[in-house]
Amino acid sequence: MSTQAHLIAQLRSVLQLTQTEVQVARIRVAQARTDAVRRELNENANNAERRTQEITRELQRLGGVADVVSPLVGRVGAVVKGTVEQAGPVDEALLGDLTLEHQLRDRAIYLRALAEAAGDTKVRKLADRLEQAHSATVEWLTTVLAEHALGGPPALKPTPVQMVVGGATRAVRLARTVSRHARSG
Repeated sequence: MSTQAHLIAQLRSVLQLTQTEVQVARIRVAQARTDAVRRELNENANNAERRTQEITRELQRLGGVADVVSPLVGRVGAVVKGTVEQAGPVDEALLGDLTLEHQLRDRAIYLRALAEAAGDTKVRKLADRLEQAHSATVEWLTTVLAEHALGGPPALKPTPVQMVVGGATRAVRLARTVSRHARSG
């Protein structure tokens, strides 16, 4: 595969992941506990939409066609991610978001290396901007998780399904504890 074909393939992958990032950020806005978190998530979604446009332009410049299926895959991926997370606590959802951001940052680093090998300064500059953006989001999510671990209020409110699942989990744990104490007593 040629260097340009590698660039196009990576740009497509980054585009799909970025479209997922947009959808996840939009889902998280509804869960924001404070206006500050809501603003941060809205800003991230808007910036991810802008990055989507930049990536699409670079794909077109290189002769690659932005996959018409990718936006749908990004939306479906975000919906599936959001649905699966309904069975888990909010911190697990944030850890999943952190994983996505790490993947985007790492792909941006790889994209920059490919661009340098190809001598493509436009893609290299785009990759630099992507790495900076995702590094900042990784840092923000890490801080949010650390604050939660230290007993601070969570940045996101659990969805109704997460509250029900959490309540059911606590009830099962309580029943196990009572049962163990009854057997040992």
